[in-house]
Amino acid sequence: MTRQHKANILVVDDEEVSRSLLNDFLSDIGYRVQTAENGEIALNIAKTNPLDLIITDMRMPGMTGLELIRSVRQINDEVCFIVITGYSSIETAIAAIREGAYDYISKPYNLDEMKIIIERAIERQNLLRDSKEKEYYRELSILDGLTQVYNHRYFHELLVREINRSARYPQAFSLMMLDLDNFKGFNDSYGHLSGDCALREVAQSIINSLRRVDLVCRYGGEEFVVIMPQTNKDGGKITCERVRVAIEAASIKDDKGDEIGKITASIGLATFPENGQTKESLIKSADVALYEAKKQGKNRVCVAQPKQ
Repeated sequence: MTRQHKANILVVDDEEVSRSLLNDFLSDIGYRVQTAENGEIALNIAKTNPLDLIITDMRMPGMTGLELIRSVRQINDEVCFIVITGYSSIETAIAAIREGAYDYISKPYNLDEMKIIIERAIERQNLLRDSKEKEYYRELSILDGLTQVYNHRYFHELLVREINRSARYPQAFSLMMLDLDNFKGFNDSYGHLSGDCALREVAQSIINSLRRVDLVCRYGGEEFVVIMPQTNKDGGKITCERVRVAIEAASIKDDKGDEIGKITASIGLATFPENGQTKESLIKSADVALYEAKKQGKNRVCVAQPKQ
């Protein structure tokens, strides 16, 4: 069930009697109503007020209803339109619907019919609003708040999905696991705010080094993982090295915007199915390779060994 929302409606008609009738009728139902006597005034109202629905006459001096629809669409394409037309001018209503109007009502008014049309239009707006809010909050639930890459929880979902897809076809894909070198010391030297700035810069450096199909996730703290679809070991190693170089070359700034130094990363690479055919085994292989990169001196890429 959609959340109740007291809709904002603008009535546009050059006839005062018609404006007053619609204003009283819609206000009695419980809507918030504004009126305008021409298209120019209506357009100014639309620029400065949040509107759910505009009910506009089609034939007015100056700006016509069709022109009003086109003009409002340029500043807010989410407003719903219902047009008013005479019973002998249905062609103009059809033209308005082609421009994106939801429906039309005819003069003389049938108030019961008008109420149904308006209620349907408002319900449509509520459904669209709820859908967009759900998508917004869904995005919040899958993104890391600091770096705006995918978060740890969603990484596991993405990895399972990629394993299933690659097993079905079948084809290889690679998993990169990356850990920033000596990051605790960086935080101790420059502070956690500067550390946050560095993590954001690193995340952007990783993104800029990858294809659009590659999936970047924050694994935790200063660790990132990247799922690289349709990428074998050789291709994965080339990509890991490109990411390593990009991070080393990044200009790291503090929370005031001043450049403060450089950061390096150690990277482990595992490839499906050679280094694991389950989520757990693939992550472990990449983690072991990452540990080996740290052990060998950091700021390098190590590749997982094939499963025996």
